[in-house]
Amino acid sequence: GGEAYSTEMSSSEDDSAFIGLEGDGEGEEAAAAAEQEQEHAAFLGVGHKRKGTGGDGTPAKRAKKSTRLELMQQIVKESRSDAGEAEEEALAQPGEKPKKKKKKKKDKKRARKDKMTLLMEQKRQEHVRDGPLKKFKGVQNKKLKGELDQQRSDALEAQHEAAASEVFLLPSDAGYLEVEEMEKACRVKQSEIKDAVDIQSQRHRLDLELPQLGPYCVDFSRNGQHMLFGGQRGHIALMHWSSRKLFTELHLNERVRDVTFLHNHMFFAVAQKKHAYIYDAAGTELHRLKEHTAPSALRFLPHHFLLASASPTGKLVYQDTSTGQVVARLATARGPCDKMALNPRNAVLCLAHRGGVVTMWSPTMQTPLVKMLCHRGPVNAIDVDPSGKYMVTSGLDRSVKVWDIRMYKELLSYHSPAPASSLHISQRGLLAVGSRNKAQVWRDAFTQRQPLPYLEHAIVPGAELHHLRFCPYEDMLAIGHTRGISTILTPGAGEPNFDSMVANPFQSRKQRREAEVHALLEKIQPEMIVLDPDRIGRVDPEVKDIIDAEMAPEEREKKERVSQRGRYLKRKLKKKSSNVVTQKRVRAREQLDQWEKEKRGEGQSTDRGVTTNAALSRFQ
Repeated sequence: GGEAYSTEMSSSEDDSAFIGLEGDGEGEEAAAAAEQEQEHAAFLGVGHKRKGTGGDGTPAKRAKKSTRLELMQQIVKESRSDAGEAEEEALAQPGEKPKKKKKKKKDKKRARKDKMTLLMEQKRQEHVRDGPLKKFKGVQNKKLKGELDQQRSDALEAQHEAAASEVFLLPSDAGYLEVEEMEKACRVKQSEIKDAVDIQSQRHRLDLELPQLGPYCVDFSRNGQHMLFGGQRGHIALMHWSSRKLFTELHLNERVRDVTFLHNHMFFAVAQKKHAYIYDAAGTELHRLKEHTAPSALRFLPHHFLLASASPTGKLVYQDTSTGQVVARLATARGPCDKMALNPRNAVLCLAHRGGVVTMWSPTMQTPLVKMLCHRGPVNAIDVDPSGKYMVTSGLDRSVKVWDIRMYKELLSYHSPAPASSLHISQRGLLAVGSRNKAQVWRDAFTQRQPLPYLEHAIVPGAELHHLRFCPYEDMLAIGHTRGISTILTPGAGEPNFDSMVANPFQSRKQRREAEVHALLEKIQPEMIVLDPDRIGRVDPEVKDIIDAEMAPEEREKKERVSQRGRYLKRKLKKKSSNVVTQKRVRAREQLDQWEKEKRGEGQSTDRGVTTNAALSRFQ
C-alpha cells in the first residue's frame, strides 16, 4: 500500500500517535474535523488548554482580536467548504479527481440560513452606535453586576429587534419625476406620466364634467380615501375616489361656499347660504349650526373637535362638535374674510383679510395673537405647511410669498402670471399654486428660490380654477374649477408610509369606532391652543416673584396672617402639657439630677483639707 507515515495529535486528548497509510483518507478527515472544531470553539470564546500555548490557545486569541462579524464570514466561507473538500478527497481513489457532489436540500437551507444570519449581523452592527458592548468582569458588587448584565442583554435584544424590523417599518420611499439634463420636468404632460406609471396609479387621473353646477371646492378625509366636493350652486357629493364608489349625492338648491370633513369620513360640514350644516355619509342632515351665520370658510380642528367658521361680517366662531357648545365668538374687526388656514403644529387659525393683513387667532383670546402685513393689496389665498414652520400667501399684486412664521419674516417671493386664487401644501412639501386655468406645482420652494415649477398643468379649456387640494398619502392633486373636478398625478406629493395610529387608509369599521372613542378621550381643550405648544408643561421660576410683586398690600398681609395661623395654639398646648406628670418624665428627671451631681463631684476634690480644681489635678 505504500510507505507509512505518522502524525502526532495534540496532548489535550492523549499522547498516543496515529499511524495511517498513504492514500487512506481517514487521517485527513480527522484533521479537518479537528480544525473545524477549533474554529467553532474560537468563535464561541471557548479556549481548549494545550501544551506549548497560552491559557486560551492561539485560535481564541485570534477570535478576540477580530470582530464577531468577520469570524462568522470566515466560518461560513471556509469551514464548510474545507470539510466538504476533505471528505471528497478521502473518498477519491488514488490518481482520480474528486467527484463533485450535488447540493442537497439541507445544504440549500443551511446556506439560506447562513445568509440571513449574516444579514442580521450586518444590520445589528449598523445599529450599534457606542461600539462593542463589554462584559462587566471587573465589577465586584454582585447586584450592580447583575443590573449591568441585564441592561446589556436588553440593549442587544433591542438591536436585534430593530435590525429585524427595519426592512418592514419603512418599505416605501417617496419618488419624484426625474428627467434628462436638457429636458424640463414642467414640460412633461399628464398623458406621458400616466403611460409611465402602474395601473393602480393610472386610476388617480380623473375628470368629472359638471359645467352647470360649478365652481367646486374639494376636501379629502384624513386617511386620503374619501373625497368630498361641493358646487357653488348646491351640488354635494361624497365618494370613495379610488374605487369610484359614490356614497351620497345632494342637491341643496342654495349657495354653497365651502365644505370640510369632520373627524372622519362619516360626517362633514357645509357652509350654506344662511347657516352651517352637518350631514352624515348617507346624506342625512343632522344639525343646523345657527351660531355660524352666512359662513364663507370652514376649518375643522381634529385634535380639539372644534369647527371654526369665518363670515363676511368679520366674525370668527368656534364650536365644539362633540358637545355642541359654542367655545368662542370673536370679532376680527378687519372686514369680510373668506380665506382661512390651519396651522397643524399649534392649531392656530390664520385669517387672510382684504387689507393685506394676516391675523392669527386662538379661541381663548379676544384679540389676535399676531398681525402681519403680507401684501399691499387683498390677500387672495393662504396656507401653512404640515410642519408649522412656513406660511405661503398670495395677493392681488400677483406675488406669492413664503414666510417663516417662527420669526415672522419673509423668506422668498415668486411672481405668478395672474393673481393666485388657491394655494395648498402637500405632506412632502410640494406647493400647488392655482391661477386662472393653470395649476403649478413647486418643489423645494421654501428653502431656495426655484427658477421653474416642478409640474404644470392646464385644466379644461374655458374653465377657471377655483380650489386646490392634495390627497393625503397619495401622489394626487384635486382641482375644483368652474366646469367640474379634475385630478392630476404629482409624483412625490404624498407620504409613502402611513401611521395607523394617526390615519389608517385600510381602516375597518371596528377600528374606526375604536379610533373615534380614543380621539374623544384624548381630546385637547381649547385653552391649550397657544403660539408655542412647547411652552405647556414648562416651569417658570420667575412667576412666583412676579405674582408676589403684583400682589396688593392687603392681600400680602392676609397671606402672612394665614401663614402665622396656629402658632398661639401650639404655644398654649406646650405650656399646658408641662404640668402633666408621667413615668417617662419622672425617670428622665431623675437621670438628669444624677448626672448633674456627678458633674459637680468631679469638679471639686478634697486633699489634706485643700480644695483643688479638677482641671489642675494633672499637675500634682
